[in-house]
Amino acid sequence: MKKEPIYILNKILHRLLLIVGLVLLGIMEIYAQRELGDCTIHYSVTYRDKDSVLVNAAKTVYIHGAQVRTDFSYANVNYLQTILQNNTTGNVNILKEIGANKYKTVLDSTDWRFKNALYQNATTILDNNDVTVILGYRCGKALQSLENGSQYHVYYTLDVVPSSKENKFQFKDIPGIILRYESLDASKADPIIINAKSINLMPISEHFFVVPTKGYRIINDF
Repeated sequence: MKKEPIYILNKILHRLLLIVGLVLLGIMEIYAQRELGDCTIHYSVTYRDKDSVLVNAAKTVYIHGAQVRTDFSYANVNYLQTILQNNTTGNVNILKEIGANKYKTVLDSTDWRFKNALYQNATTILDNNDVTVILGYRCGKALQSLENGSQYHVYYTLDVVPSSKENKFQFKDIPGIILRYESLDASKADPIIINAKSINLMPISEHFFVVPTKGYRIINDF
């Protein structure tokens, strides 16, 4: 019995769709597990100050190969802190702009480790079974405890792996990219909540990581 042309056409289309689906699935799997050489993550930051006033701030992390830049600013306040890390050399520059005043602190790898000594003996428990979806990424949960009694509830995704960590000391035992964390100080009732609002995987220009040489007063604040 001769098959109708429409039957043959549907058969071909079905096979093509199946092939395309398998190819896309493979591409998505590779994409989900790849290392990110360039990544920009925007976070919101909320907490209550010592007078119980709700504070809103913003944090942006730029990752470009071995270089990491972290910007932190408050809403309605003329303040900006930028941390520039070179994970190849281990050097860190901390820039602060407070009104019209600009300050810079230059740290080598030993200084940076000393500044993060608080996290040296932190204990971390990972729970990949407690899955939360943030910005479309599957996130496991980690509980990090410090010797001073402070705790972090951290949500991290293993779907993508950054080429460098934002802070290899603070989150040294937590894999992947951190998309949310809550910092609960032993002396405070309300946590500081840092929550990712967007992720951009577009390439980042080198000029974001250039350390300024003029206009800043050099200080040591560690």
